[in-house]
Amino acid sequence: MMILPRPFALWMCVLAFSIGLPQASHSEPATTDESANAETLARILEGARKFERSYIGSFSRREIITRSLAGGNGELRRTRKAVVDVWDYHGEHPTNQVLECTLDGKPVDLEKCVDPQRIEPAYRLFAKDADLHYRFRYQALDSWRGTASHKIRIVPLQKTSRHLEGDIFFRVDTLQILGMRITLADYPFGLKDLSIELTFEDHDGRAVIASGESSATLYVPLLINERAHTVFTASQQRLLTEDVSLAASATGG
Repeated sequence: MMILPRPFALWMCVLAFSIGLPQASHSEPATTDESANAETLARILEGARKFERSYIGSFSRREIITRSLAGGNGELRRTRKAVVDVWDYHGEHPTNQVLECTLDGKPVDLEKCVDPQRIEPAYRLFAKDADLHYRFRYQALDSWRGTASHKIRIVPLQKTSRHLEGDIFFRVDTLQILGMRITLADYPFGLKDLSIELTFEDHDGRAVIASGESSATLYVPLLINERAHTVFTASQQRLLTEDVSLAASATGG
């Protein structure tokens, strides 16, 4: 099994919670009424938790580009591109298989794109024990890339590096997830800031990850001062109902 390099590994641990979400039944017209907003939030959470019980994870192939910049002047240090098969299983580290890796435009050994995953996955937002870790608050009517949406705030109950915080956006008409902007409630040693943005698309009535972008600053005095900007696009997405091997998943088995 190949493990992604440090910026990838950090990000993938955070993304372990983030697979497809179902399309809820048709939403009522948007309103500013507090009770109606509470009902909308309850329906969103009900659909998300039902999905969590229906699938154990997801698979996708991701084309990932990470640009590493000097922490001081922002000078580009290196550009890494990778094609990676990713198996996200609920509550576990993602299983990653690096298929291609280039550094500054030149193919390199796949081992050049590996790094241990040293942090624990974030607590999942809609797991059975999510109430121990999160509350959700209806924020406002908003938009995601031009589509009318309900904006829902993630409120972590503790400030740790395993808790997420930020906003999730759901379509007004179907309550299907459109995207999210998140970070960690607290940063592990060496991480000074992190922002993640994910966009979802419809796949047979389910929303699956389509693309993502992150920015992170890594800083340890005398050791590292670097900013990593990562973007990815996903393809071949599918939801998993049983544990499968790397080879079986890669071939659709």
